[in-house]
Amino acid sequence: ARLRGARPFDLLGLQECENVSQTLAKSGLDSFEHFQGPPKNPCPLAWDGEVFEALSEPNASTIATDAHGERHFSWVRLRHRRSGRTLVFANTHGPLGGCEDSLGQRWLDSVRAQMQPGDAAILSGDFNCLAGTPALAVLKAQLPEGLDGGLDHIFSTEQVVDGGAFPGFPSDHPLVKGTFSLGETPRAVDDIAAPEKEIECGKVEEDTDYSGGNLHGAEVIFTGDARSCSQACRSYVGCLAFTYSKSSGGCYLKRTRDLHGYSDGCCTSGTPACEDMQDCGAVEEGIDYNGGNLETGPRMVGNSSECAELCRDTPGCMSFTFTKAASGCYLKRDKQGRKKKNGDCISGTPACAPGGGSIMASTTTVLNGTVG
Repeated sequence: ARLRGARPFDLLGLQECENVSQTLAKSGLDSFEHFQGPPKNPCPLAWDGEVFEALSEPNASTIATDAHGERHFSWVRLRHRRSGRTLVFANTHGPLGGCEDSLGQRWLDSVRAQMQPGDAAILSGDFNCLAGTPALAVLKAQLPEGLDGGLDHIFSTEQVVDGGAFPGFPSDHPLVKGTFSLGETPRAVDDIAAPEKEIECGKVEEDTDYSGGNLHGAEVIFTGDARSCSQACRSYVGCLAFTYSKSSGGCYLKRTRDLHGYSDGCCTSGTPACEDMQDCGAVEEGIDYNGGNLETGPRMVGNSSECAELCRDTPGCMSFTFTKAASGCYLKRDKQGRKKKNGDCISGTPACAPGGGSIMASTTTVLNGTVG
């Protein structure tokens, strides 16, 4: 429940978690891939497979030993699907009673050993060391960006956009969550195929079906029209094209542009929208957009503005209804649904993207927590 309530995030570092697969399943994180690592003093890590592609097999090494046995360092090398940036994501559970600079150097050397030219680095964990200790001073000198949660930290080469430490009850450790900028331009690595730097946007082909190539985890969503389908493709990580079925209202998101377009009156196909919808940010007080729910139930948020932002950030969401009494946010797959007067409700269209938008996502959000 703690992880479910901490969403959204793309990368997850855990400590004292003996079954990360079960933890992810119970938290509804079905799109996440994971690495459990050694069973003793585990420090598993997980990443959203729809956001990141694994470029290496994850692995682990021993970083230190204390009275509780070996302490570990786990890692995986990833590529951010939308921006093309590559990074090493690592997680650790440090030893008790040892925060000397040699420990910090082992952590740093372990990160460096996995990096290739141009890689970013993010290291999360329960370090069992406070900020300012010799071990963390070594890390801070080379991984200068990060977040401090007492004994729990996130270090990175990349700039922190926002984040902090939050109560982690029933654990006595906090959850540390941070969003990091990955930059807008992929950094070239010689032995990795160069990712597409731009997506041809705004292309529409009437009476055309792009057959195959459906995006895993988003095979079909339901939108009101082809324009909304194009917008959903724009907002969904990894979507490079779409096909909209006129008869069913189904929007099929595609992971590649290299698809043969078949002439068929069933469909309209194309590439992601170039700009956010101009009718974003509309709000109607005392109105319920009845029906057309995108999900089986509401999500709990603080107010209608947060509901509008959640709609903006959720693929396939075309509008929302927020219920004041229950603080429930109902995400809608239709533009406005069937309007009904209801004083408990506030409805509207997705919040407008701050500052306009690039098609490429350029941030990633990391969550670190202790399960035990």
